[in-house]
Amino acid sequence: MGLFARRRTTLGLDVGSGHVKLVEVDHRGGEPRVLRAAARPVPSGAVADGEVADPELLAETIRELVHESGTQTREVVAALGGHHVFVKKVEMRATRTNFGKAVRKEAERHVPFDIDGVELDFHQLNGASRGGGPPKDGAVEGLLVAAKREVVDEKAALLAEAGLSAVVMDVEAFALHNAFVHNHAQAAQGMVALVDAGHQTASVSIAEDGLPLLSRELVAGCRSLRGSLERELGLPPARAEAVARGREPLDGLARFVDVMAQELADAIERTSAFLAKRRAGMGLARIFLSGGAACVPGLAEGLATRTAVDTRLANPFLRVRLAPGVHCSGLSLEESAPMLLLPLGLALRSP
Repeated sequence: MGLFARRRTTLGLDVGSGHVKLVEVDHRGGEPRVLRAAARPVPSGAVADGEVADPELLAETIRELVHESGTQTREVVAALGGHHVFVKKVEMRATRTNFGKAVRKEAERHVPFDIDGVELDFHQLNGASRGGGPPKDGAVEGLLVAAKREVVDEKAALLAEAGLSAVVMDVEAFALHNAFVHNHAQAAQGMVALVDAGHQTASVSIAEDGLPLLSRELVAGCRSLRGSLERELGLPPARAEAVARGREPLDGLARFVDVMAQELADAIERTSAFLAKRRAGMGLARIFLSGGAACVPGLAEGLATRTAVDTRLANPFLRVRLAPGVHCSGLSLEESAPMLLLPLGLALRSP
Protein backbone atom coordinates (compact mmCIF):
# COMPACT_ATOMS: atom_id res chain seq x y z
CA MET A 1 0.00 0.00 0.00
CA GLY A 2 1.50 3.31 -1.07
CA LEU A 3 4.61 1.81 -2.72
CA PHE A 4 5.73 2.76 -6.21
CA ALA A 5 7.62 0.59 -8.67
CA ARG A 6 10.64 2.35 -10.25
CA ARG A 7 11.70 0.09 -13.11
CA ARG A 8 8.58 -0.93 -14.93
CA THR A 9 5.09 0.02 -16.01
CA THR A 10 2.07 -1.13 -14.04
CA LEU A 11 -1.43 -1.69 -15.37
CA GLY A 12 -4.31 -0.99 -12.98
CA LEU A 13 -7.62 -2.60 -13.95
CA ASP A 14 -10.96 -1.77 -12.33
CA VAL A 15 -13.86 -4.06 -13.23
CA GLY A 16 -16.83 -1.98 -12.12
CA SER A 17 -20.55 -2.48 -12.61
CA GLY A 18 -20.85 0.43 -15.06
CA HIS A 19 -17.49 0.52 -16.84
CA VAL A 20 -14.32 -1.50 -17.06
CA LYS A 21 -11.43 0.97 -16.69
CA LEU A 22 -7.68 0.74 -16.97
CA VAL A 23 -4.72 3.04 -16.42
CA GLU A 24 -1.11 2.22 -17.25
CA VAL A 25 1.61 4.05 -15.32
CA ASP A 26 5.31 4.24 -16.09
CA HIS A 27 7.31 4.47 -12.84
CA ARG A 28 10.68 4.97 -14.51
CA GLY A 29 12.27 8.37 -14.33
CA GLY A 30 11.55 9.07 -10.66
CA GLU A 31 7.90 10.16 -10.95
CA PRO A 32 4.84 8.15 -12.07
CA ARG A 33 3.56 9.06 -15.52
CA VAL A 34 0.31 7.91 -17.14
CA LEU A 35 0.97 6.23 -20.48
CA ARG A 36 -2.60 5.31 -21.38
CA ALA A 37 -6.14 5.17 -20.05
CA ALA A 38 -9.25 3.48 -21.36
CA ALA A 39 -12.83 2.74 -20.38
CA ARG A 40 -15.59 0.62 -21.86
CA PRO A 41 -19.22 0.20 -20.68
CA VAL A 42 -20.09 -3.11 -19.06
CA PRO A 43 -22.66 -4.88 -21.29
CA SER A 44 -26.17 -5.28 -19.95
CA GLY A 45 -26.50 -8.49 -17.99
CA ALA A 46 -22.79 -8.98 -17.36
CA VAL A 47 -22.99 -7.61 -13.81
CA ALA A 48 -26.07 -7.60 -11.57
CA ASP A 49 -26.23 -5.98 -8.12
CA GLY A 50 -22.46 -5.76 -7.98
CA GLU A 51 -21.93 -9.48 -8.74
CA VAL A 52 -20.64 -10.99 -11.98
CA ALA A 53 -23.61 -12.61 -13.73
CA ASP A 54 -22.00 -13.50 -17.08
CA PRO A 55 -18.24 -14.12 -16.71
CA GLU A 56 -17.71 -14.91 -20.40
CA LEU A 57 -19.35 -11.68 -21.56
CA LEU A 58 -17.43 -9.62 -19.01
CA ALA A 59 -14.13 -11.32 -19.90
CA GLU A 60 -14.70 -10.52 -23.56
CA THR A 61 -15.31 -6.86 -22.66
CA ILE A 62 -12.04 -6.79 -20.71
CA ARG A 63 -10.17 -8.38 -23.65
CA GLU A 64 -11.57 -5.79 -26.04
CA LEU A 65 -10.67 -2.92 -23.70
CA VAL A 66 -7.08 -4.10 -23.24
CA HIS A 67 -6.67 -4.53 -27.02
CA GLU A 68 -8.24 -1.13 -27.69
CA SER A 69 -5.91 0.59 -25.21
CA GLY A 70 -2.80 -0.57 -27.07
CA THR A 71 -1.00 -1.82 -23.96
CA GLN A 72 1.31 -4.79 -24.29
CA THR A 73 1.11 -5.52 -20.56
CA ARG A 74 -0.85 -8.59 -19.52
CA GLU A 75 -0.01 -8.54 -15.82
CA VAL A 76 -2.42 -6.34 -13.88
CA VAL A 77 -3.11 -4.99 -10.42
CA ALA A 78 -6.79 -5.57 -9.66
CA ALA A 79 -8.99 -4.83 -6.66
CA LEU A 80 -11.52 -6.38 -4.33
CA GLY A 81 -14.14 -4.43 -2.45
CA GLY A 82 -17.66 -4.29 -1.14
CA HIS A 83 -19.02 -6.71 1.45
CA HIS A 84 -16.56 -9.43 0.38
CA VAL A 85 -13.68 -7.58 2.04
CA PHE A 86 -13.25 -6.76 5.73
CA VAL A 87 -10.82 -4.07 6.94
CA LYS A 88 -10.39 -3.05 10.56
CA LYS A 89 -7.77 -1.13 12.51
CA VAL A 90 -6.64 -3.30 15.42
CA GLU A 91 -4.09 -3.35 18.22
CA MET A 92 -2.45 -6.54 19.43
CA ARG A 93 0.66 -7.86 21.11
CA ALA A 94 3.01 -10.10 19.15
CA THR A 95 6.62 -11.14 18.66
CA ARG A 96 8.40 -11.97 15.45
CA THR A 97 8.12 -15.67 16.12
CA ASN A 98 4.37 -15.72 16.77
CA PHE A 99 3.35 -12.88 14.47
CA GLY A 100 1.36 -15.06 12.05
CA LYS A 101 -0.50 -16.78 14.86
CA ALA A 102 -1.27 -13.43 16.50
CA VAL A 103 -2.77 -12.09 13.26
CA ARG A 104 -4.96 -15.17 12.85
CA LYS A 105 -6.12 -14.97 16.47
CA GLU A 106 -7.04 -11.33 15.97
CA ALA A 107 -8.86 -12.24 12.76
CA GLU A 108 -10.87 -14.89 14.59
CA ARG A 109 -12.03 -12.18 16.99
CA HIS A 110 -13.11 -9.65 14.38
CA VAL A 111 -13.64 -11.09 10.89
CA PRO A 112 -17.34 -11.86 10.18
CA PHE A 113 -16.51 -14.56 7.60
CA ASP A 114 -15.53 -18.21 8.01
CA ILE A 115 -11.87 -17.78 8.96
CA ASP A 116 -10.87 -20.93 7.06
CA GLY A 117 -12.28 -19.49 3.85
CA VAL A 118 -10.47 -16.15 3.75
CA GLU A 119 -7.16 -14.70 2.64
CA LEU A 120 -5.61 -12.67 5.47
CA ASP A 121 -3.23 -9.73 5.34
CA PHE A 122 -1.95 -7.27 7.92
CA HIS A 123 -0.45 -3.82 7.29
CA GLN A 124 1.52 -2.58 10.27
CA LEU A 125 1.18 1.11 11.13
CA ASN A 126 3.53 1.64 14.07
CA GLY A 127 7.22 1.07 14.61
CA ALA A 128 7.91 -1.67 12.07
CA SER A 129 11.55 -2.72 12.07
CA ARG A 130 13.72 -2.78 8.95
CA GLY A 131 13.35 -6.50 8.62
CA GLY A 132 9.58 -6.38 8.99
CA GLY A 133 7.63 -7.86 11.87
CA PRO A 134 6.47 -6.17 15.05
CA PRO A 135 8.54 -3.75 17.14
CA LYS A 136 10.55 -5.16 20.03
CA ASP A 137 8.05 -4.18 22.71
CA GLY A 138 5.40 -6.32 21.02
CA ALA A 139 2.82 -3.52 20.71
CA VAL A 140 1.44 -3.75 17.19
CA GLU A 141 -1.10 -1.43 15.58
CA GLY A 142 -2.25 -2.04 12.05
CA LEU A 143 -4.94 -2.76 9.50
CA LEU A 144 -6.33 -6.28 9.47
CA VAL A 145 -7.60 -7.28 6.01
CA ALA A 146 -9.65 -10.35 5.14
CA ALA A 147 -11.09 -11.27 1.74
CA LYS A 148 -13.23 -14.29 0.92
CA ARG A 149 -11.02 -16.80 -0.88
CA GLU A 150 -13.76 -17.78 -3.31
CA VAL A 151 -14.09 -14.15 -4.41
CA VAL A 152 -10.34 -13.85 -4.89
CA ASP A 153 -10.36 -17.04 -6.96
CA GLU A 154 -13.34 -15.86 -9.04
CA LYS A 155 -11.64 -12.55 -9.84
CA ALA A 156 -8.42 -14.35 -10.79
CA ALA A 157 -10.37 -16.75 -13.03
CA LEU A 158 -12.20 -13.86 -14.74
CA LEU A 159 -8.90 -12.14 -15.51
CA ALA A 160 -7.38 -15.39 -16.76
CA GLU A 161 -10.35 -15.84 -19.11
CA ALA A 162 -9.56 -12.35 -20.44
CA GLY A 163 -5.93 -13.33 -21.01
CA LEU A 164 -4.59 -11.43 -17.99
CA SER A 165 -2.78 -12.33 -14.79
CA ALA A 166 -3.29 -10.55 -11.46
CA VAL A 167 0.11 -9.96 -9.84
CA VAL A 168 -1.51 -8.08 -6.94
CA MET A 169 -5.05 -8.08 -5.53
CA ASP A 170 -5.41 -4.78 -3.69
CA VAL A 171 -8.31 -3.48 -1.59
CA GLU A 172 -10.44 -0.83 -3.32
CA ALA A 173 -10.39 1.51 -0.33
CA PHE A 174 -6.58 1.32 -0.15
CA ALA A 175 -6.13 1.95 -3.87
CA LEU A 176 -8.53 4.92 -3.81
CA HIS A 177 -6.69 6.50 -0.89
CA ASN A 178 -3.33 5.76 -2.50
CA ALA A 179 -4.29 7.84 -5.57
CA PHE A 180 -6.05 10.45 -3.45
CA VAL A 181 -3.10 11.09 -1.13
CA HIS A 182 -0.67 11.14 -4.06
CA ASN A 183 -2.68 13.94 -5.68
CA HIS A 184 -4.19 15.76 -2.69
CA ALA A 185 -1.55 15.33 0.02
CA GLN A 186 -2.27 18.56 1.90
CA ALA A 187 -6.06 18.11 1.74
CA ALA A 188 -5.70 14.59 3.16
CA GLN A 189 -4.77 15.89 6.62
CA GLY A 190 -7.31 15.31 9.39
CA MET A 191 -10.45 13.22 8.96
CA VAL A 192 -11.55 13.05 5.32
CA ALA A 193 -14.38 11.16 3.59
CA LEU A 194 -13.68 9.73 0.15
CA VAL A 195 -16.91 8.84 -1.65
CA ASP A 196 -16.57 6.65 -4.74
CA ALA A 197 -19.99 6.67 -6.41
CA GLY A 198 -20.36 4.37 -9.36
CA HIS A 199 -23.06 2.82 -11.53
CA GLN A 200 -24.90 0.69 -8.98
CA THR A 201 -23.20 1.30 -5.63
CA ALA A 202 -21.17 3.83 -3.70
CA SER A 203 -18.47 3.34 -1.10
CA VAL A 204 -17.79 5.75 1.74
CA SER A 205 -14.30 5.54 3.23
CA ILE A 206 -13.14 7.61 6.17
CA ALA A 207 -9.41 8.30 6.47
CA GLU A 208 -7.35 10.03 9.10
CA ASP A 209 -4.21 11.77 7.81
CA GLY A 210 -4.40 9.72 4.62
CA LEU A 211 -4.90 6.33 6.31
CA PRO A 212 -8.21 4.54 5.52
CA LEU A 213 -9.83 3.43 8.77
CA LEU A 214 -13.40 2.48 7.92
CA SER A 215 -15.38 1.81 4.74
CA ARG A 216 -19.08 1.29 4.06
CA GLU A 217 -20.97 0.42 0.87
CA LEU A 218 -24.52 1.41 -0.09
CA VAL A 219 -26.81 1.11 -3.09
CA ALA A 220 -26.64 4.57 -4.63
CA GLY A 221 -25.32 5.36 -8.08
CA CYS A 222 -26.00 6.55 -11.60
CA ARG A 223 -28.32 3.62 -12.33
CA SER A 224 -30.84 4.63 -9.67
CA LEU A 225 -30.72 8.25 -10.83
CA ARG A 226 -31.25 7.30 -14.47
CA GLY A 227 -34.04 4.91 -13.50
CA SER A 228 -35.87 7.72 -11.70
CA LEU A 229 -35.53 10.00 -14.71
CA GLU A 230 -36.91 7.30 -17.00
CA ARG A 231 -39.81 6.30 -14.75
CA GLU A 232 -40.98 9.66 -13.50
CA LEU A 233 -40.20 11.88 -16.50
CA GLY A 234 -40.46 9.33 -19.30
CA LEU A 235 -36.97 10.05 -20.61
CA PRO A 236 -35.54 7.49 -23.03
CA PRO A 237 -32.47 5.67 -21.64
CA ALA A 238 -30.00 7.51 -23.89
CA ARG A 239 -31.23 10.93 -22.78
CA ALA A 240 -31.40 9.91 -19.13
CA GLU A 241 -27.77 8.84 -19.40
CA ALA A 242 -26.76 12.14 -21.03
CA VAL A 243 -28.57 14.15 -18.34
CA ALA A 244 -27.02 12.12 -15.51
CA ARG A 245 -23.56 12.65 -17.00
CA GLY A 246 -24.12 16.38 -17.34
CA ARG A 247 -24.03 16.35 -21.13
CA GLU A 248 -27.58 17.69 -21.48
CA PRO A 249 -29.45 20.18 -19.25
CA LEU A 250 -32.80 19.29 -17.70
CA ASP A 251 -35.17 21.49 -15.75
CA GLY A 252 -36.13 19.83 -12.49
CA LEU A 253 -33.05 17.60 -12.30
CA ALA A 254 -32.18 19.01 -8.89
CA ARG A 255 -34.94 17.17 -7.02
CA PHE A 256 -33.67 13.81 -8.29
CA VAL A 257 -30.06 14.64 -7.43
CA ASP A 258 -31.23 15.74 -3.97
CA VAL A 259 -32.35 12.18 -3.20
CA MET A 260 -28.94 10.78 -4.11
CA ALA A 261 -27.12 13.51 -2.19
CA GLN A 262 -29.19 12.81 0.93
CA GLU A 263 -28.44 9.06 0.79
CA LEU A 264 -24.72 9.74 0.53
CA ALA A 265 -24.83 12.42 3.23
CA ASP A 266 -26.56 10.02 5.64
CA ALA A 267 -23.92 7.33 4.99
CA ILE A 268 -21.07 9.80 5.46
CA GLU A 269 -22.49 11.13 8.71
CA ARG A 270 -23.10 7.64 10.15
CA THR A 271 -19.62 6.44 9.25
CA SER A 272 -17.74 9.54 10.41
CA ALA A 273 -19.78 9.73 13.64
CA PHE A 274 -18.74 6.16 14.50
CA LEU A 275 -15.08 7.17 14.33
CA ALA A 276 -15.56 10.58 15.96
CA LYS A 277 -16.82 8.89 19.13
CA ARG A 278 -13.41 7.26 19.45
CA ARG A 279 -11.48 10.47 18.76
CA ALA A 280 -12.61 13.37 20.92
CA GLY A 281 -12.68 16.63 19.03
CA MET A 282 -12.05 15.00 15.65
CA GLY A 283 -14.63 16.09 13.07
CA LEU A 284 -14.90 15.59 9.33
CA ALA A 285 -12.65 18.12 7.58
CA ARG A 286 -13.66 17.61 3.95
CA ILE A 287 -15.29 15.28 1.44
CA PHE A 288 -13.89 14.20 -1.93
CA LEU A 289 -16.00 12.62 -4.68
CA SER A 290 -14.80 10.11 -7.27
CA GLY A 291 -16.39 7.52 -9.53
CA GLY A 292 -18.75 7.70 -12.48
CA ALA A 293 -21.44 9.55 -10.51
CA ALA A 294 -19.06 12.21 -9.20
CA CYS A 295 -19.86 14.58 -12.06
CA VAL A 296 -23.65 14.35 -11.71
CA PRO A 297 -24.70 18.02 -11.89
CA GLY A 298 -25.26 19.44 -8.40
CA LEU A 299 -24.21 16.32 -6.47
CA ALA A 300 -21.11 17.86 -4.90
CA GLU A 301 -23.00 21.01 -3.99
CA GLY A 302 -25.87 18.97 -2.52
CA LEU A 303 -23.46 16.97 -0.36
CA ALA A 304 -21.76 20.14 0.87
CA THR A 305 -25.11 21.66 1.84
CA ARG A 306 -26.37 18.59 3.70
CA THR A 307 -23.16 17.84 5.57
CA ALA A 308 -21.89 21.42 6.03
CA VAL A 309 -18.49 20.06 4.95
CA ASP A 310 -16.26 21.30 2.12
CA THR A 311 -16.91 18.92 -0.81
CA ARG A 312 -14.72 18.62 -3.91
CA LEU A 313 -14.08 16.34 -6.88
CA ALA A 314 -10.98 14.16 -6.58
CA ASN A 315 -8.58 14.74 -9.47
CA PRO A 316 -6.43 11.66 -10.22
CA PHE A 317 -4.16 13.69 -12.50
CA LEU A 318 -3.54 16.73 -10.31
CA ARG A 319 0.03 15.65 -9.49
CA VAL A 320 0.47 12.67 -11.81
CA ARG A 321 1.95 13.56 -15.17
CA LEU A 322 0.25 12.54 -18.40
CA ALA A 323 2.40 11.36 -21.29
CA PRO A 324 1.98 13.46 -24.47
CA GLY A 325 -1.17 12.58 -26.37
CA VAL A 326 -2.82 10.57 -23.58
CA HIS A 327 -6.57 10.38 -23.87
CA CYS A 328 -9.18 8.04 -22.41
CA SER A 329 -10.28 5.62 -25.08
CA GLY A 330 -14.07 5.42 -24.98
CA LEU A 331 -14.65 8.69 -23.06
CA SER A 332 -13.29 12.20 -22.88
CA LEU A 333 -10.49 12.48 -20.33
CA GLU A 334 -12.23 15.43 -18.66
CA GLU A 335 -15.45 13.44 -18.20
CA SER A 336 -13.73 10.23 -17.17
CA ALA A 337 -11.13 11.68 -14.78
CA PRO A 338 -13.10 11.07 -11.53
CA MET A 339 -13.84 7.52 -12.77
CA LEU A 340 -10.13 6.78 -13.07
CA LEU A 341 -9.08 7.41 -9.46
CA LEU A 342 -9.36 3.71 -8.57
CA PRO A 343 -7.46 2.26 -11.57
CA LEU A 344 -4.80 4.94 -11.10
CA GLY A 345 -4.42 3.96 -7.46
CA LEU A 346 -4.00 0.36 -8.56
CA ALA A 347 -1.40 1.33 -11.17
CA LEU A 348 0.56 3.24 -8.51
CA ARG A 349 0.88 0.00 -6.57
CA SER A 350 4.15 -1.92 -6.87
CA PRO A 351 3.63 -5.63 -7.70
